[in-house]
Amino acid sequence: MAEDRAIAVKAMQILIETEFKQYELSIAGNTDRLEEKLMDQPYRLAIINPRVMANNYTQSLLKIKNLYPALDIIVLSPQSNKMFVHYLHQNGFKGHLPEDSPDSEIVLALNKVLEGSSYFSDDPISNFLFKKYDQPAMQ
Repeated sequence: MAEDRAIAVKAMQILIETEFKQYELSIAGNTDRLEEKLMDQPYRLAIINPRVMANNYTQSLLKIKNLYPALDIIVLSPQSNKMFVHYLHQNGFKGHLPEDSPDSEIVLALNKVLEGSSYFSDDPISNFLFKKYDQPAMQ
């Protein structure tokens, strides 16, 4: 299972680095590391997989959203029930994608969110953080 997750993370990393060269990509393997990275740098977007978060991932997701309101967040999860997706939308998250989304849908979602819109998959890995290469560090 951990090996499958590592393969999925690497595949998404390659996809993002290929399609979004103007952004620097950073990967955080757990909630603590995600919060450390967010405190250090002004990231534009996060793709968060709740599987790597604490037991109560809805509270963890909301905590991150509240601490970093300017951060656009797409949740990448195995959960596709409409109530969870509605919860994300109602709480200001910018998107939701199933873990097994095809590359084309991931690219579409990222483009929409980076353009200021949102993307919630019709078919309701890890954490990825984006920032422009020329964006200054937070003080």
